[in-house]
Amino acid sequence: MRNPAAWLAAAMWMLPVGAWAADAGALAEPAPVSETRDLLSRHETVAVFNGLEETVCRGLTARCPLDCGDSGTLAKFKILEYLAYEKPGKYGDPKAETFQFLLHDNKGNPKVKPAIRDAVLALKPGEKVLLSWNHDYVHKTWPGGGKSNSPERPVTKLERAPAEGVKPPAEGATPPAGGAKPPAEAAAPALDAALAEKSKIVVEATAVERKVAAPGDGRPASVDPIVNDHWIVKEAKALKGDLPKGWGAESPLQVGSSEEKDSGWDALKPGARGLFYLTEPNGPASSPPYFRLLKFVPAAAAKPEPEPEKAPPDGAAAGKPDEIVTQAKATMKKLEAQKAAGRRAEANRLQRELQMLKKHMTAKQLEALEKEAPEAGGR
Repeated sequence: MRNPAAWLAAAMWMLPVGAWAADAGALAEPAPVSETRDLLSRHETVAVFNGLEETVCRGLTARCPLDCGDSGTLAKFKILEYLAYEKPGKYGDPKAETFQFLLHDNKGNPKVKPAIRDAVLALKPGEKVLLSWNHDYVHKTWPGGGKSNSPERPVTKLERAPAEGVKPPAEGATPPAGGAKPPAEAAAPALDAALAEKSKIVVEATAVERKVAAPGDGRPASVDPIVNDHWIVKEAKALKGDLPKGWGAESPLQVGSSEEKDSGWDALKPGARGLFYLTEPNGPASSPPYFRLLKFVPAAAAKPEPEPEKAPPDGAAAGKPDEIVTQAKATMKKLEAQKAAGRRAEANRLQRELQMLKKHMTAKQLEALEKEAPEAGGR
């Protein structure tokens, strides 16, 4: 055939359909060759479903927001309580008050396992669920030798909470066969008749947080010392007397110290559960009730939670540079090298990795990164 173009066209029409499909599939992003995960923190919670919400990615890559995979439908939850929490990694997420994850992207591609997706779609806003997830740091190796490191938060469990509620396992207890969890705490100490006689209200409750007014914290000082220094207690169950309407099991109580000797005030720690012998509440019924503590008697098995680990200052921890900022700087350096070499595909991959790192940085970390490399801020 004298006309090469005509010969090539004829040959292409003769190719089987499967050959075209193979070529199209070659354009898709390949799966990683290997993948390992470091567990930074694990979360098991009771949450309430707040519904679905459409979100648009605000990344700055060439694929954002339509083709990056980060735009789509979010499932949103409010955390009610924690059943279990562990933080084996230094930079693991702390306990959360809310959690959300992408159900599917704007192209309809699933972002979670089918079982999780089906569970979400069966929920109505306001329903209570058992929600668990991990905070992982994922290391991937790609075809051709490229590597990436990024955080992920996969959902490991999502199901409706039982109607009778859920209790966390006792510390050190092994869940029995079948997945049922043992009771959370030992029985509360017996009621002291003499103390109960002096008290207006006696509740079994858990200490959560101490609130102390300090200059400049935005809370005005009160003439009543209870308001200036008190403990927030939750999960209160009245053993004597009636709690003010709307307070107790669902809303926290506020308990201040008294002049009573050996009141147990100094023994209160976050997570301590026991009996609170209280006076009648201060102030009108419409305001948050403040009680004066006569005596706190801890439960035998109630152990205070350790003080939460303070996050290291952004940019430094014990004299070492912040790992996520260091990784972002290294990624930026590789990105500039790939751009200079004209390797567009690898540069795009590094740009996506950089954007993913930035999504998990604090404002101070982003500020520190931008000071050293203004181009990181997308300018």
